[in-house]
Amino acid sequence: MVSKEDIQTGRPILESTSSAVLDAATNRLSVVQGCCAAESVWILTMSLPRAVAKFINACMVFWLIASAGSALMLSAAGAFYALTTWPEYFPGDPPAADLILEAAMPLWLFIALGMSGAFAIHRAHESSRAIRLGRRVVASLAALSVLSLAPVVIRVGRRHFGEWAGLQRLLRENEIHALSLIGRKGGGQFSASEFEMARSWFEEHPVYFKFRAMRDPVKVRMMSTQAPFVGVDFGDGQNAVFDLRTMICTYAD
Repeated sequence: MVSKEDIQTGRPILESTSSAVLDAATNRLSVVQGCCAAESVWILTMSLPRAVAKFINACMVFWLIASAGSALMLSAAGAFYALTTWPEYFPGDPPAADLILEAAMPLWLFIALGMSGAFAIHRAHESSRAIRLGRRVVASLAALSVLSLAPVVIRVGRRHFGEWAGLQRLLRENEIHALSLIGRKGGGQFSASEFEMARSWFEEHPVYFKFRAMRDPVKVRMMSTQAPFVGVDFGDGQNAVFDLRTMICTYAD
């Protein structure tokens, strides 16, 4: 629009009209840019959860693959143990059942965490086909590993029952007695002279335990300067030290 001032001052009408059109175009461009920026932010906001979900799904797939490999390894170890060992009181050198069980516990926990994560993802939103298939495969292999390692679990677990429970009580009593020989009530490490003193006492006052299926009794004696101090001499050069709480063999030769 041309103002009265423009006519009076002689300002060109074309210049005034062009300026008004330019201002309107600038304002419209600013509105368009604002809309585009808002749309970009919305798209980014909506794409972030999808990106995170894809990343979590990928991590879970790798976790399930590792879990399947762990279960297969445990199953193979259980089968190898069942085919190459036979039941006896001496844990063996090395103590295969104890070593396998100590390795199996953290691996089973790893598998259980992976299965729990896959189930949580499935409940939270629609999981991918790979995760659904992985859950079934890992569950089957985990069950197979438990069955394969049943002989291992039974061999170590039975040390808390029957005759082995009697041996466990005897080892605990003599652990306390070994400490009392050097005037201690707690743990710690024996010095060379303290160990020799306790070892000599057990040599002079032998402590025996008889398993029904063994011809000769086993002998309790000093074996280590660190707890557990006492161990079991099974005869024929076969010796073993057991954790007095779990009865897992910590040393054998």
